[in-house]
Amino acid sequence: MNQKNYIPQLTFPRFLAAALVVIYHYGSDTYPFNTGYIKEIVSQGSVAVSFFFFLSGLVLSLNYFKDETLRFSTFLKKRIARIYPVYIFAFVLSLLLAMWLRNAFPKGLSVILQFAALHAWVPGICLEINYPGWSISVEMFFYLVFPFFIFLFRKMSILRLSLVVVIIWTISVFQNLYFETHFYNPDKIAFGELILYFPLWHLNTFLFGMLGGIVIRNKKNNDNFSIWPGLIFLCGFLIFILILGTPNSIRPHIHNGLLSPLYFMMCYGLAMDRTIISAFSGRKELVYLGDISYGIYILQFPVYLLFTKLVSIEKTQGIYFYVYFLVLIMVSAASYSFAEQKIRKMIIQKWIVRDKK
Repeated sequence: MNQKNYIPQLTFPRFLAAALVVIYHYGSDTYPFNTGYIKEIVSQGSVAVSFFFFLSGLVLSLNYFKDETLRFSTFLKKRIARIYPVYIFAFVLSLLLAMWLRNAFPKGLSVILQFAALHAWVPGICLEINYPGWSISVEMFFYLVFPFFIFLFRKMSILRLSLVVVIIWTISVFQNLYFETHFYNPDKIAFGELILYFPLWHLNTFLFGMLGGIVIRNKKNNDNFSIWPGLIFLCGFLIFILILGTPNSIRPHIHNGLLSPLYFMMCYGLAMDRTIISAFSGRKELVYLGDISYGIYILQFPVYLLFTKLVSIEKTQGIYFYVYFLVLIMVSAASYSFAEQKIRKMIIQKWIVRDKK
């Protein structure tokens, strides 16, 4: 990562988002996540994946917007080195555990497409094997189109870029609303997966994140103290929590990027903040939790299968969920510290450094 453009306080929110997804999947029956206002928020926990897409666009723009020497092949190799090793490990582990513990044997097409991170393009199978991996299929699509959009966005003023992104986002929001209102049917699984998981529908979120990264990059050298960024963050965060935690007409439609303006407010405010808010979020132990959040997200299902088997329970509930979550954090930390970083370095040395010689 380009340390010059690294903003540590934006890393910890990754952990919070990953934790929300895990609680949504496996801890919704556990106190306090099954009570009152918190229960309402947890019930919308899948929205955290949309935040991941936004943050992906933001971080990539921070690092590559001014890099005129960006080569598509080098960029793609770096991204594959970042996400693919752990993704494949989680995929293979999930596949083996499903066959062993559940006597489930996925179709060959499912195996091939998920191995290649293409399964989100095929409704009906995109949630098979390691189901959180659908989002990695979407991320791979973003990586393929990112160099094109970054080249295009460099030629635009901030005002024009903002207008283009907002128009794309608006069209996508209304398209998603139309699909959900007129075509969504819980009994038609494949069509529901087309509406919710098809990669193209999430491009608006990624582009909004790119806009956020470009705006932050242009502003972040301003070290003048101001209370406004902190207030922008708090305002965006409170509205976000209010939407998730209270019954309203917005909640059913937030999965495909509807809340991107709030993500923008939160990330911009946190990145530009110089108060105790960013100081707390930038603490190194919290940043480390953010660093291992990818493992927490992608390994949650295979670790869940193993944990429930070893302790002989059908699902994680009560104290079992907290123990499971702690084990998941430990496994992810070990994966990050002893495998992910070393494998990534090895791949970069083999693929990129040698290419430059």
